[in-house]
Amino acid sequence: MKIKTISFNGRISQVEIPYFRAAIVKEVGEDSVLLHNHKDEGLRYSYPLVQYKCVDGRPMVTAIGDAATLFDNFHATTSLQLNIGNRKMHTMVLSIHEEDYQPTFTETPIEYGVRQYIPLTGTNVSEFRHLIAFTDKVEMLEGKIVGNLLSFFKGLGAHIQDELKVVISDITDRGVFRYKNVDFMTFDLQFVSNILLPNNIGIGKSSSIGMGNVHVMRTIDA
Repeated sequence: MKIKTISFNGRISQVEIPYFRAAIVKEVGEDSVLLHNHKDEGLRYSYPLVQYKCVDGRPMVTAIGDAATLFDNFHATTSLQLNIGNRKMHTMVLSIHEEDYQPTFTETPIEYGVRQYIPLTGTNVSEFRHLIAFTDKVEMLEGKIVGNLLSFFKGLGAHIQDELKVVISDITDRGVFRYKNVDFMTFDLQFVSNILLPNNIGIGKSSSIGMGNVHVMRTIDA
């Protein structure tokens, strides 16, 4: 499975990512539902194969599987004039990273970081808040991470044969993300797992607009 990550110069904020998405969709073309996850009959309810991000203040696109080919015309010299809301942004491609990824279980655990992760929606939020013990809250979040990772693999068309293990090693921040006039609880946290994950894939709600971005931190030595 090919994963293509395109980094751009210029600065962007988290709240501008929906505008960045709209601008990139306009550049690439609106014909592919993979770019925006909207169909004539409604939303495409599946793991987003194109994700628009803000990493260290710079715009980035991660395209996965079939969606990676949509960006074949992007090169290191590609220059774009984008409308980001009410402002114009001239940007160029800084780098394009391509990798062939296959889910692989590892003998040595790997620690990952995930920022602005939204694991809880609907009744899950109330259930989480009513848990008294911190250990119960952590256990619930671990279950959500496992579920979100399985959704990622399902989106790739991959079938996981072994048991996927996740242990949260730290929760560094909690916040609130407002999207479409709804407030969502966010977490910055670190987790250890027994499977190799690619950098800059998103998990959880709103991963198509940069929430829940995962990065590799370190291998846990025995």
